[in-house]
Amino acid sequence: SKGEEALFMESLEDMSFLDEKRLIKHVDMQEVLMNMVKGCYYLNAKMEFVFINKAAEAMIEKPKKELLGACMWDVLPNYIGTDVYK
Repeated sequence: SKGEEALFMESLEDMSFLDEKRLIKHVDMQEVLMNMVKGCYYLNAKMEFVFINKAAEAMIEKPKKELLGACMWDVLPNYIGTDVYK
């Protein structure tokens, strides 16, 4: 429907024998997340980057190797004091 985004995957492999839960386990989710058009990253409890996809890397304008393991607040100090920080 209008205004909604969806992620579609296509495979030449016959997976009709899989139900939804098994299909999700079968698909390489890291590959799906890495190649999404939208930015996607994961922070641990210390607010350190654990995962970042190509789109998020481009949005943040810093190389992935500089971001992984770094605290979000150190890398993006402009967010300190914003609603994201709270």
